[in-house]
Amino acid sequence: MVATRKTGKTMNRREKPKPLPVKSRDWIEAECLKLAKQVRGAAGIQRVIIRRLRPIPGGPNWKAADVLPQPDLVLIGEVRAVLTDLPSLYALEDERT
Repeated sequence: MVATRKTGKTMNRREKPKPLPVKSRDWIEAECLKLAKQVRGAAGIQRVIIRRLRPIPGGPNWKAADVLPQPDLVLIGEVRAVLTDLPSLYALEDERT
């Protein structure tokens, strides 16, 4: 058992993390676009394309791969920083049929 600092609650080391909510590619790309457009100067972004990853169990299974049209280098860094946490919040659904 390990006590966490902020909450003081104990947590079993073998306890599995909760599964991420599974979302479609279209939903995740729309969410990425919405967040990307909130960056100052990035209103011209029209599309964010995500790419599936082969994750370790429990890890993120996608990442933001491209932003179209490509903004300048300073702006793309800010956009990517905004999108950094999303893969740890949502899982990409299995598209194989």
